[in-house]
Amino acid sequence: MNKTYKSIIGTVVAGLLAASVNSTAAANIAFTGFNADGLDNLSFVTLESIAPSTTIYFSDQEWNGLGIGSGGAFNTGESGFQWTSPAFTLGAGTVVSINDINQVGLDPISNFGTTTFHDGANKGISNSDESIYAYLGGAYAPTSFLAIIGNDVESVAVGSTAGTGAGVNKLHILGDEDIMAYVGPRSGLTSFADYLPFLTDSANWITQDGSGDQGIDGPAPNAPFDATPFTVVPEPTALSLGALGLLGLIFRQRLVARR
Repeated sequence: MNKTYKSIIGTVVAGLLAASVNSTAAANIAFTGFNADGLDNLSFVTLESIAPSTTIYFSDQEWNGLGIGSGGAFNTGESGFQWTSPAFTLGAGTVVSINDINQVGLDPISNFGTTTFHDGANKGISNSDESIYAYLGGAYAPTSFLAIIGNDVESVAVGSTAGTGAGVNKLHILGDEDIMAYVGPRSGLTSFADYLPFLTDSANWITQDGSGDQGIDGPAPNAPFDATPFTVVPEPTALSLGALGLLGLIFRQRLVARR
């Protein structure tokens, strides 16, 4: 193989490798589970990769409906905790579980990363008039909201999604449900963003409400929630298309060399 072809192939390979590296997003998540019975549970799916040691804040204090920087604020009297992702990039499609939120004297337990209360004076998830907010920023000081889930229609008591900005992945299911779980598709789509309409449609959720601990009573849904990852159907990538082109280039070069 002559130097010209070696140079061309080297350049193509370097470009393909660079194109194959996915950029890491700050955070983009949607809830997949909400449980207000027993020790309380939440789960969410990463719709984009999350950088190492990214902190996402969660609170069940109600947002007042005003914009960030324009008087928007949480009320008081409930709780807030923070989840910090592992020291490695958490890939898109990962389902993160946060369990034992209401365990006395202890922080919640997560299957990835660590979770700690920054305000545990009245911790726990309520089985009525409740919203959970996930956001970036600081404790009770959001710079951007990521996702919101609630078990009744928005109100002063439940909390508002107004003023939380565009692009927030939100879902409120009516009825003061004790436990709610996503049961829609987790595979077969071509991008993780394509799952969002399913995740925010109550038709793809099952719920339970009643006396006792609905999270462990046998009939679905139960907690902890399903942590099966979301997957996508691969489309031709710059790497695969470029590799085919590279093979064609090598083949043509060999044909020329034989003549």
